[in-house]
Amino acid sequence: MRRKLLLDYMDMCRLEVANNFAAICDAMGCSTPLPRGGPRIITPIFLLERLSRAHRAELSAGWLRCLVDYAVSLTALQRSERLVMAADDEKKLERELVHVGHENWDPAEFPDWLLFEVESGVLIRPAQKRMASSMMEPPGRRNYVMQLDMGEGKSSVIIPIVAAELGDGSRLVRVVVAKPQSRQMRHTLTRALGGLLNRRVCWLPFLRGLQATGDEVGHLINLCREWAADGSLILAQPEHILSLKLLCVEAALSRSPVANSLLALRHYLRNASRDIVDESDENFNIKNNLIYTIGSPKPINFGSLRWRLIQNVLEVAAEVAAEMYREHPEELEFKLTRDGRFPTIRIFDEAGATIFSDGVCRRICNGGLGGFPYTANQTPDTEDATVRYMLDPWLAGEEATRVEARFRANGLLEALLLLRGLVAHQLLSFTLRQRWRVNYGRAYNRQPPTGLAVPYRAKDIPAPRSQFSHPDVTVILTCLSYYYGGLSDDELFSMLRRLYSLGAEGEREYLAWMESAPGNIVVPSTFRRLDAIDLEDSKRCIDAVFPHLRHLKPAVDYYLSDILFPKEMKEYSQTLSESAWSMAEAKPEPTTGFSGTSDSKYLLPLGIRPLDLEEFRHTNISVLNRLLHPDNKLHNISSAISSPFRRDALPARELLHHIASYRPQVRAIIDVGAQILELNNTEAAHYWLTLTPAADASAVIFFNADELCVVTRDGNTELFLTSPYITNMAACLVFLDGAHTRGTDLPMPDDYRAAVTLGPALTKDQLAQACMRMRQLGRGQSVVFFMSAEIRRKVATFRGMSEEAEIKMVDVLSWSVGQTWQEFRRLMPLWATQGLRHQRRQILWDRAHGGSGYDLNHQMSKEFLENGAKTLQEWYGPGDGQGQAATLAREIRDAALAPRQTELARIQRQSEVFGVHGLGNGAFQGLEEQEREISAEVEEVRETSPLPQGEPYKPQLHADVKTFIMTGIIPAGSTAFLPAFQALDGSSVGHFLSRIDFPSGLLVTADFARTVSLPASGVLDTYQRPVQWISSAPTPSNGGDGDIATVAVLSPWEANKLMPIFRAGSGVATLHLFAPRTSLETRSAEDLTLYTTPDLPPQWVAPRTPLMLLLVFAGQLYFRSEADVVGICQLLRVPCRAGENDEGVKEEGVGSTFNAINAVFLQELLKQIRYKGTNVSRTDIGRILMGDLLPSHIFSQRSRKR
Repeated sequence: MRRKLLLDYMDMCRLEVANNFAAICDAMGCSTPLPRGGPRIITPIFLLERLSRAHRAELSAGWLRCLVDYAVSLTALQRSERLVMAADDEKKLERELVHVGHENWDPAEFPDWLLFEVESGVLIRPAQKRMASSMMEPPGRRNYVMQLDMGEGKSSVIIPIVAAELGDGSRLVRVVVAKPQSRQMRHTLTRALGGLLNRRVCWLPFLRGLQATGDEVGHLINLCREWAADGSLILAQPEHILSLKLLCVEAALSRSPVANSLLALRHYLRNASRDIVDESDENFNIKNNLIYTIGSPKPINFGSLRWRLIQNVLEVAAEVAAEMYREHPEELEFKLTRDGRFPTIRIFDEAGATIFSDGVCRRICNGGLGGFPYTANQTPDTEDATVRYMLDPWLAGEEATRVEARFRANGLLEALLLLRGLVAHQLLSFTLRQRWRVNYGRAYNRQPPTGLAVPYRAKDIPAPRSQFSHPDVTVILTCLSYYYGGLSDDELFSMLRRLYSLGAEGEREYLAWMESAPGNIVVPSTFRRLDAIDLEDSKRCIDAVFPHLRHLKPAVDYYLSDILFPKEMKEYSQTLSESAWSMAEAKPEPTTGFSGTSDSKYLLPLGIRPLDLEEFRHTNISVLNRLLHPDNKLHNISSAISSPFRRDALPARELLHHIASYRPQVRAIIDVGAQILELNNTEAAHYWLTLTPAADASAVIFFNADELCVVTRDGNTELFLTSPYITNMAACLVFLDGAHTRGTDLPMPDDYRAAVTLGPALTKDQLAQACMRMRQLGRGQSVVFFMSAEIRRKVATFRGMSEEAEIKMVDVLSWSVGQTWQEFRRLMPLWATQGLRHQRRQILWDRAHGGSGYDLNHQMSKEFLENGAKTLQEWYGPGDGQGQAATLAREIRDAALAPRQTELARIQRQSEVFGVHGLGNGAFQGLEEQEREISAEVEEVRETSPLPQGEPYKPQLHADVKTFIMTGIIPAGSTAFLPAFQALDGSSVGHFLSRIDFPSGLLVTADFARTVSLPASGVLDTYQRPVQWISSAPTPSNGGDGDIATVAVLSPWEANKLMPIFRAGSGVATLHLFAPRTSLETRSAEDLTLYTTPDLPPQWVAPRTPLMLLLVFAGQLYFRSEADVVGICQLLRVPCRAGENDEGVKEEGVGSTFNAINAVFLQELLKQIRYKGTNVSRTDIGRILMGDLLPSHIFSQRSRKR
């Protein structure tokens, strides 16, 4: 009976359309023809097109009413067809019957809306009309964000009809969407506006590198005027709008001839543009910041030592995390793998972060950190002060000054400041709370390419252009990305080729990797030498060699520290920046936007406010009620996990098995918690389909790179919009990854149930947005929350429940609200910082703005420049005693900001609402992202200076040298000998000689020390002799037993002249051939027995103090025993093992008081003279100088070559 009534009604509507059409055709044959005549064959399309903006001005009032009535009859016919289709579905039928159409608006007044209805086959609902009216005419024509329930047609209905109505020729409409939604919005707008309405959807991207002349920019202005005149609209992204402002300033800075044209374009768009912002919480996201770098790049402060120290800290972090996991397994995720790669570490919450930071600090202060050799001679008081300095971000005053003075004297202040940033400012715990491939990771397809870690929008979705703004956050997350993901084949080939090009240094580096490889990584003996790897045999390399190197931490560290970071970790002294605050600035045409939730209203720029319309105040409650509907369930998946090492997350395939076996059946997966990590979208969709009976589903709909696709059982993938499933969605499952749980509008059948994954830090907005992809949630559709053990613990803790208590839907929602509040508190300092920056920029733009445009000269444009580079002291140094709580107040009192006092007061009030009184200087800045646009690099040719030319000294054999060889006696006051290190006077390390305190015991001859005579400005680095010939003679009172001896280094010429005496044995001295050990593969010569003339007595032992001095002076890289390492450490005044302080072997004249100047001197000696241009950081001496602790077992494993 129902169907028959509906069919009868549809016939009546069809007859009404036919009658109207016939009447129009008859009328066109009368004396009142359609303007400009008509075609011989009249079609409905032709008639409807007369109502479009391009033609309706030609219509008389009578014809307009006639065509409007015809179009209205078509909408009635379409509605009757929908009623017939819904005849057997109570809920659908009810929804169609409720909306009769045109209840609160007149189609004759809004003919564009009527055409939209006809073309889209929908009726504009009363609530949509009221929202559209508010969007078009906001109160006071000010900027507002409005809230409408998700699924009420914001993107599919309201934006198109608002854009069509506003595009009346007097303004240029811009629809602003984020990049992930841009493609779908283009399809929506083109489909809605590109047919009968005949409106163009245009694209006007502005990015750095725009190469345009003044005439071409003028053409763009004319084009914009044309688009405005014909009612076209621009589909824009936030970065396009911000980039134009920066292009204007950059052009003025460089005095570009195109500057005035760009300013004219900005002036036109500011005055004529009418912006509609979709998903306002995303597009006004304060994490986003667009940066233009100015000038040439330079290395970051502290250079390579910065990332090498961070790599060492991460090693300590892994050790601390392992201990913490044993004692507090509920506070972190810790996963070890069998292939020896760096463990997966993720800290769960603030409590865990506090325990972790304290553990890292204590271990560092106990001497457990390579690259930070400060632990010698630390009293309990000084150690406690150091701990406080590293743990307390508010420490200031005299105590902080004393700690800094002590470390400055030892040359370790920069290292201490970096450690303070990592620990006290929580950068280390902040980064270890992020999820790899969800919050950060690598961007493999970015242009221009980068190897650094970048922010992720969702699982496996890198932000298209953004970077992390904090350099140390970038370094840490990049290291973790490579530790977890490994080096690619191309990166391994590149790295090994580099090692080959370095010769002996490359071989040393590779051998160091092999020596430090974990016990569970067994590299075949065939490949334990670099020269055994044939890089031309790429298949063998990839199959047999690379699996052992891909995740090896020393290899990864080398690639990052020696190849990637030196190239990409650059900073610029000056930058230009813009943020989302600029999109909300006041202008002649208001900016309006909306979103499905109002949670982000506290983080909106001050220039745009939330508009709480009376009719829509129920929206938040409506969403919560739909989420709390009895049909929605909670499923705890932790009970299915048997292994204690997997109690916090299920592998993707196992989770999909759980979802596929859940009953009642799940037809959609909404992975807002990013729990399906191991599979990409295509793999996850297809695997889920294989788990589903063929009778239940034929395909899965999913997103592939922002394109809606469908995969079938045979693995074929095609675009959903052109597939047969677009009209048969009931045969499909739906898989939505985290990036598309917002703004995606799929008309899923009313009986669909979705599995919604819960993840860490999931806010109420994210959860609600995800669930409301089910447009009929609570009205037939339902969701099931899949909750891991980690989330269950978080919810129970937040709600004050016991571990065994039953978790309910309301508990999960309450927890997500709590996460929202915590997010606000974390982001508020960043919001205030960006607000202050914007106020400064706005003052400058106001000064440049005149009645007819902008006048921005070079001098004024320089005021837009911001400091782009910070020292470690600026990043992490203690405050002035007042702490950072006064920072915001001080900024607000800045006289330069006086014109914006009203805005500044609002910033301060809103910050204080969330208990934020300062701008902070720590982990919150890790949250900030920047789209850094780098200017095109100019190739420059560097001219190298030739070596300084000098007059060679004529070699001579001094009589005192011969006397020493014959008798072992050096005459008092002799000028033929001098202390060994004095031979370096005149070199680049000569300024250290007055400060180092090496003991006496090693001499060099004057002939060895003299090479060439240079001008006063010359440096003798290039002309320093290598150490090769050593003479030793027992003291006359010693009787020749060799325990005490005088050791002197001879020049090659002297050794040759004295060779007959040595061979004849006519003197008491012995000639020793020596070479510093530069590779583990070479024989150690440090015992001075390699080649001697004449032969030594059987029990002869080299004197220890001169020998240690010789190893330092000559540049020995590797040592044969732990005793030698202890001796060298004592000589350098650095600790030789954790907590040793003054313990260990001591020689006469060699104390243990910490004195970093000896170590700094040796670093420079090796770097500038002995191994210029060579990296020795991974050799024994390099590790000692970096503060690494050489474990005893490496010496027992070495076989000293004879």
